[in-house]
Amino acid sequence: LGIVFDEGMTWEKHANAVRQKAYLGLNKIKRGSSTLNDDERRLLVNALVLPHLNYCMNTWRNTSSYVRKRFESLSRQINLVSQTNKSFEKMTNYSTALLSFKSVNKISPAYLTKRFVLCGNRNEKGELVGVNTRAARENKLCVQKTRNKYDSKHFFVM
Repeated sequence: LGIVFDEGMTWEKHANAVRQKAYLGLNKIKRGSSTLNDDERRLLVNALVLPHLNYCMNTWRNTSSYVRKRFESLSRQINLVSQTNKSFEKMTNYSTALLSFKSVNKISPAYLTKRFVLCGNRNEKGELVGVNTRAARENKLCVQKTRNKYDSKHFFVM
């Protein structure tokens, strides 16, 4: 999968490797950008750069501010090339919202789907969650409490 681990599981080495791959793709697009129109540049950015960023994006939300600033710098470069206006924070928020939507509608892998339970529905143990509450009537999510520090750091829900 190309994941680079470091000693403290901070994702910093992996984030730097991903940024490097993204910059390589971005520089290739920049070299030929004089012959491309905006739609073609956007298409190339979506094909060559964004897949590197989108992989594991939800975990990078919890990295150090130094790494987030470097990704913000990369997103500004992407915006210049593709003529868009998406900050790294907007990209991570969108990614988290998309993952949540897929999990609630059961179109994501089972290990993610079981983390999202609508109030008034049954959790993976078969227990009813949030019955006869305002949240159940409004069809809201019941977010399970994290059991350890690892879960709270690497599974972020807005």
